[in-house]
Amino acid sequence: MQRDKMERQEETREMQDRLARMEALLMQHLGIRPHVPPTPRTPPSPVTERYGPQSDDHPGEATMAASDDLEVKLIGKWSSPFAVRPRIALNLKSIEYEYLNENYLIAKSDLLLKSNPVYKKVPVLLHRGRPICESLVILQYIDEQWRHGPSILPSNPYDRAIARFWAAYIDDKLAPAMLGMKAEREEAKAEAMEKMKAEMEVMEKVFKDLSRGGGFFGGEEVGLVDIVLGSFLAAVRVFESVKGEKVIDEEKTPGLVGWAQRFCAHVAVRDVLPETHKLLEYAKKAFFIKPLVDK
Repeated sequence: MQRDKMERQEETREMQDRLARMEALLMQHLGIRPHVPPTPRTPPSPVTERYGPQSDDHPGEATMAASDDLEVKLIGKWSSPFAVRPRIALNLKSIEYEYLNENYLIAKSDLLLKSNPVYKKVPVLLHRGRPICESLVILQYIDEQWRHGPSILPSNPYDRAIARFWAAYIDDKLAPAMLGMKAEREEAKAEAMEKMKAEMEVMEKVFKDLSRGGGFFGGEEVGLVDIVLGSFLAAVRVFESVKGEKVIDEEKTPGLVGWAQRFCAHVAVRDVLPETHKLLEYAKKAFFIKPLVDK
């Protein structure tokens, strides 16, 4: 009986070997590569960076070299608030990604022009080689593609629509006001500063409505509106330094003061937002912005 059992086991192994060889021959004939299970490894850090030539765009920072070993890559620009947004979202979701920093002061890369031939600008998310463009679209893609981790958009359809509305409002109203700070005439800069202050007062009321007593627009967690408005905080600090006056202050926008502190200290944000002094130096070089006061 023991011998019969051993013979059956041997026959089974031989059959399995024959099937495996037949399968390998079939896959070779069809041009299909066999699946190799990944080797277990230590969980990666949120960002994988491969450095290339030094970038004149960001002193001390290096331009990222392209790589084929990651399925998620982000083409961005360290000084762009729009490129900051997907970095925060990917960090929130604990997604490993490779960051490819563009240097507009030299030239736009072939990869950027190929990936976004319509607008030719950052950010562009590359997921398995497929490009997704425009920061708001990328944020929603990240939230829908990776369901684990904190939700960027609310689960309730109405709340989700409201979040999308205010995200679009911020880009429609606040972004043009900030662009006004590039104007050569001081009167135009002063007008842009007043527009920014007015929009922040609007967002103060929005914060009270959406936060529902929580620390963020998304309630207890960072959400879509937090990321969109928060991406401008570094630029706001630069403009405050340039004009010597506050855009977000304790008197008119006390809720936003506390929110900004919490947002900038968040683990997904604190290493992503540009430092004020570096952004100011870049602004002076790129847009000829000169501080009006000594800080």
